[in-house]
Amino acid sequence: MLEYIAEKCDGNKAEFARRVKRSPTYINRLASSPDDKNHKNLDEGLAREFDKLLDTPGLFEVRNYSVDGGKPVKIEARPIVAYDSIDELPKESTVFIPRGGIELSAGNGRKHWEVVELEPLPFQAESLKHIKAKPKNMLAVKVTGASMEPLLFDGDTVIIDKSDRRVPTSGGVFAVVYGDELLVKRLFQLPTGIKVQSDNTAAGPTFDLKKDECDENLKVIGRVKYRSGFGNF
Repeated sequence: MLEYIAEKCDGNKAEFARRVKRSPTYINRLASSPDDKNHKNLDEGLAREFDKLLDTPGLFEVRNYSVDGGKPVKIEARPIVAYDSIDELPKESTVFIPRGGIELSAGNGRKHWEVVELEPLPFQAESLKHIKAKPKNMLAVKVTGASMEPLLFDGDTVIIDKSDRRVPTSGGVFAVVYGDELLVKRLFQLPTGIKVQSDNTAAGPTFDLKKDECDENLKVIGRVKYRSGFGNF
C-alpha cells in the first residue's frame, strides 16, 4: 500500500484516502507499524475492495502469517508495481546483485575455472535485510535440476554470500564449482575432506571428497543465504 501511495499519489495519504473512500485517519492506521496499538490490518476483503475502487485487480497482495497462542502475528499487504525498464526501479530501495557464471580455460593439461559476474538482477533491499551480508559480497545463482528439492527447485534463484565459505561439520548449503559445473549442494566438513550431498537423492548423487580431491576439483563459491522462485507452487 505504501508503495502505491508513493508511486501513484506522490506520497499523499490523504489523496489515497479520497480514492478508496476512507478517512485519512483510517489510512494512517493501515500504514502504521504493526506494533502500533492503533494499527489496523489490511485483510483480504479490504484489499479486494481497494482493487475494485482503484481498478487495479490483484494489485494488493495480502500475506497471511501464522497464529501464535491464538493471536495473529500480523497480516501485511504490499502492492505489486510493474516497471517497463530496470532503469525505472527506485534506486533508494533496490539492490542490484550480479548473476554468477563460470568461465573455463585449459592450459598445461589442466582445466581452470573462475566465477564471472554477469548482468545484475534487482532485489528489494527490504527483502534482503535478514541476510546479514554486504551487497558487494552477494552473488545470484540460478538453480538447475531437482537434486536439492524440496529445499530448492529447478529455476529458483539463490543469493550466496561469497565471504562465507567455511564448511561446518553441521552442514550448510553452498554454491560450488565441481566437474566444470556451477552447482548448489549441501556440504559437510569431514575429518578427511568434504561430503557433497544432494537433498533429493533420486535426482542427484551424494559422495565424499578427500582433502586432496577438494583442492583439485572443488571450489566453494559461497553460502546460500536467500531463495527466490516459484518452486513447488
